[in-house]
Parts: sequence; C-alpha cells; structure tokens
Amino acid sequence: RPEVCRAVSISPDSQLIAVGCDDKQVRLHSTADGSLQHAFPAMSDAITGVDISRDNQHLAITSQKGRVIVWNLPQKRW
Repeated sequence: RPEVCRAVSISPDSQLIAVGCDDKQVRLHSTADGSLQHAFPAMSDAITGVDISRDNQHLAITSQKGRVIVWNLPQKRW
C-alpha cells in the first residue's frame, strides 16, 4: 500500500524535498531524480509538519502531540 504523505517542504535551493508520511517517518528526496537521500527515524506519533531552513542546514519536524525535533541536515543528527 502506498504511504500517504501529509507534510511536505521543498528546500530554498529546490534541491531537496522532505515528506512526512502516515508511517510516522520523514524522508528526504532529491528533486532532480526523486532518489531517497535520507530516511529519518520514525516519530512516536503522527507527523503534522516539516520545514527546511532557509540555509538548508536544518529540518524541523512537528508531531500531533506537539513534539518538535530539529535535525542538522548535513550531519543527519539532532
């Protein structure tokens, strides 16, 4: 079954797209060819938003229960 994605953000340089899906996971894809660049660990509850920072250095993820995680994109850690 295909995943339903409810949160989407395109990087300011248009190179990456972040998608948050019903499987509680956020994936980062290349906009050039759609290839998966990184899959972040699943959240404990539904993802409600994703946003890539203006400098492409951070990815903010929000969840249904109000949790906010900010990832360092170049290092793939928070």
